[in-house]
Formats: sequence, structure tokens, C-alpha cells
Amino acid sequence: MKQQVVWLNLEELSCQQPNLDPLLNLLTLPVRPESELAASSQQILARRPDLKPRRKSW
Repeated sequence: MKQQVVWLNLEELSCQQPNLDPLLNLLTLPVRPESELAASSQQILARRPDLKPRRKSW
């Protein structure tokens, strides 16, 4: 069985697509400059609140 592989340049994707799907945006975090990490993370969490860590109530 043959399968096709599609390669993506995550750095280019992160620069060209400001409104990426939050799950795709997560993939781009490792290639973003450190100065952009906080803002990028907040954008992801704003669009996907279900990804926020939940507090444990003991």
C-alpha cells in the first residue's frame, strides 16, 4: 500500500496564517521566536478554552 506524505514548513505556516486552527497553531510553537510564545499561546487558548489546564479540586 502506497501512502503520500505531505511536508509542511511550520515556520512559514506560522508566519503566513495568522488565524490558524488552534491545534495547528500548537504545532508551530516550537519554531516561533521566544518573544511570540506568550501571545501565541494566549491566542490558542482564547479560541480553544477546552485546552486550558483544569484545576484539581481535592
